[in-house]
Amino acid sequence: MRLRIGIHSAVLLHLLAVGSALSQDTPPQSPAIGALATAVKRGDPTAEVQFWARLAWTGSPLIEPDARDPKLRLLTFVFRGPASMHDLRLISNLNAIQIRGLTTDFFADSTLGRFSLVPGSTTWYATYRVSAALRIPYLIGVRVRDTVGLHLTPAAGDEGYLDPSNGHIFGHGLPGVETSIVALDAAPAQPWRHSALHPTIDTVAIGVTGSQRKILVWTPEPSGRIARQASSILIAISAGTFLERIPTPDMLQYLIRSDEIRPTMLVVVPEPDGSDEIARYQGLTAFLADTVLPAIRTRYPVSHRPRDVVATGTSRRGLMVAVAAMNRPDAIGAVLALSGSFYWAPRGEARYEWLPARVAREPRKPIRWFVASGSLETVVTPGNHGHYLVGTNRHLNDVLIAKGYTHFYEEFAGVHHEANWEDALATGLRRLLPKL
Repeated sequence: MRLRIGIHSAVLLHLLAVGSALSQDTPPQSPAIGALATAVKRGDPTAEVQFWARLAWTGSPLIEPDARDPKLRLLTFVFRGPASMHDLRLISNLNAIQIRGLTTDFFADSTLGRFSLVPGSTTWYATYRVSAALRIPYLIGVRVRDTVGLHLTPAAGDEGYLDPSNGHIFGHGLPGVETSIVALDAAPAQPWRHSALHPTIDTVAIGVTGSQRKILVWTPEPSGRIARQASSILIAISAGTFLERIPTPDMLQYLIRSDEIRPTMLVVVPEPDGSDEIARYQGLTAFLADTVLPAIRTRYPVSHRPRDVVATGTSRRGLMVAVAAMNRPDAIGAVLALSGSFYWAPRGEARYEWLPARVAREPRKPIRWFVASGSLETVVTPGNHGHYLVGTNRHLNDVLIAKGYTHFYEEFAGVHHEANWEDALATGLRRLLPKL
C-alpha cells in the first residue's frame, strides 16, 4: 500500500509540474493578436479587414511559434462578433491547461476558456500555450440570444457551435458527434483518411439458434502475400467508435499495404448489456473466447495463436478488454487499451483501481499490452473519486513494468476523444502487430 500511495503522489506532483509549465499567471500573448490590437488602437481602418482576410487564407485557429520553447505553439481561437456579446468561450478539455492540478468539469466551468475582445474591434480571441503535437476537438460556446445574425451551426448542446472560421470537422454528418477540430504541425499524420477505400463489412450471426448475436467483420484485400498468410485478429468493442468515428478498416488496409503491420482482420462486437458490471465483463470474456473466436476461425483463414489476437476498446471498454484478456489469456494475447477506465472498482469495493491491483497480485500472464491516455485527461468525477484517468493509466504502466510484462505506454497530446484515440490505435497496432 505504501508503494501505491507513493506512485500516486509522484504522478500528482508530475501533473502539477506540467500544469505549471503550461498554465501561466499571465495568459500567453499571440503576436498576431497583439499586432491587430496595436493597429486598431493606432486608428488603422483596414487592420481588422486585413486580419480576417489573412485568416481566410491561412486558416483558423491561429498557430504561431512559442519563443520560449520550440516544442510548444501558441494556439489562438478567434471569433467575430459584436462587443455586446456575453459569455463567449471555448468548450473543450483543452481548458485543462488554464488551471493548476485537477478540475471536476472542463465543460461546465464557465470561468474557463473565456474569449477576450480586441478593444475597438469585433475580433474575439483566446490563446493557449500547447504542445506542437496536439490534436484537439472543440466547440464555441455562445449564449443563444447572442447568435442572431451570426449564422452559426449548432453541434452538441444548446450552446455549442462549430467554429465558423474553421472548416475542419470531426464526425462530419454524424448527429451529436460533429465538432470542430484542429491538428498542429507535429500532430501524427492520418494518411488512411485520404484513401479511396470503400470497405465491405460483413454481418455475421453467431451463437446457437434462438440466441444469436451479430458481429461485424472486415477482412484485408486478398492479394499476393496477404492471401497466403493467416490473418491476425483485431477485436474491437463498439461499431460507433471503430467504424463510424474511427475509420479502422481504412487504417488497417493502409498499414498492411505499407508493410507496417501484418495482415489483420477486424471483428467488431457490441458492448455487453446489463447493470451488474462484473457479470457483464465475465459475459464478454466468455462471448469473445468461446463464441466469437471459434466462429471466426471456422469461417476465415486466420491465426489460431492467442498472441495474434488483439482486443481493443476505449474508456470503459478499454477496461473491459483488459479484464477479458486477464480472464482468458489462452484466447486473447494482447490488449490495446485507449484511455482505459482503470480507476474502476466493483460496486461495494472500497479500493479503486481494481484491474491494476489484480495485475499486481496475480502471476504474470502471456499478455502483451499497449496502454495509451491523454495528457489532458485530468477530470475528477463522482465516478472516479479523484482517481483521474491519466494518473490511473500511469499507475497501470508502473505495475506492468514491475511485473515484467511486455508492454508499451503512450501519453498523447490530447483528450478523451476519438480524434486522439485514432492516432493511438495506429501506434498500438504498429507495436503489437508489426510486420513479420
